[in-house]
Amino acid sequence: NQSKMQFGSAGVGSGTHLPCVLFNLAIGVEVTHVPYRGEGPAMQDLIGGRTDYICATIQTGAAQANQGSVKPIAILAEKRVPIIPDVPTSGEQGLAGAVLEEYVLGPTINLNFFWSPMLGELELLGTDTRRQTNVDGARSLLAIEQASLGGAFTPSMEEAGHMAATVTESMLEQAFDMGERFVKAARAARPPGIIGPFALQCVIAAGPPKSLVVYDVSLRIPGSPGTKYTPYSAYRWGRELSVGERIAKEVVLARDAGRLMEVCT
Repeated sequence: NQSKMQFGSAGVGSGTHLPCVLFNLAIGVEVTHVPYRGEGPAMQDLIGGRTDYICATIQTGAAQANQGSVKPIAILAEKRVPIIPDVPTSGEQGLAGAVLEEYVLGPTINLNFFWSPMLGELELLGTDTRRQTNVDGARSLLAIEQASLGGAFTPSMEEAGHMAATVTESMLEQAFDMGERFVKAARAARPPGIIGPFALQCVIAAGPPKSLVVYDVSLRIPGSPGTKYTPYSAYRWGRELSVGERIAKEVVLARDAGRLMEVCT
């Protein structure tokens, strides 16, 4: 009974939400979406039986499937993956339209934007990248040591923190274009759309020219307080601003203009 079913995700617009939207369209169902603050809580509620399914990242999904905590249904990609080789792809099960994964090799960067309804402009507050538990540990090993990990090694995308990072100046125009198109699409999908901070989480793919590939969206305050130590907010305001200070500035602008309702939801 699809009217009683629920699927979980790491949040609205996230890399675990949009795949399920495509999957639901492919099988022709309308199921209630339950957004969480991260993939971990969403997976725990699936294991606890409070939701019915999730389109998990391969690392998280494989780890839980190999432990027997969840039942894997399909890989939403063109090929099976080595860490759970017995799980068929969606295409093998007659759902070619649910293939959505793209393998992109490159460094990651989070573009932490701020849409200002008061000024009608998009700002780049800062950029950062993630530090993740055994993934970053494995990167620090020599190739011969990495090989010794073998098939028993399951990469984990657990957050250990963030660190400030920059992008080349030549990529900023592309970054702003992506951000502005996202703001426009969000406003069209659900008015008034974005208010304040959001992030596009990207991989920088090799060129020439280099390109930004978005793999996830964060519709909230970024997890890293270090973004103020990148130069981008200073380009706009003459000094570095934290995300919290920029939010406060927007509220003050709205208060002074008698437009507080435009920055509240």
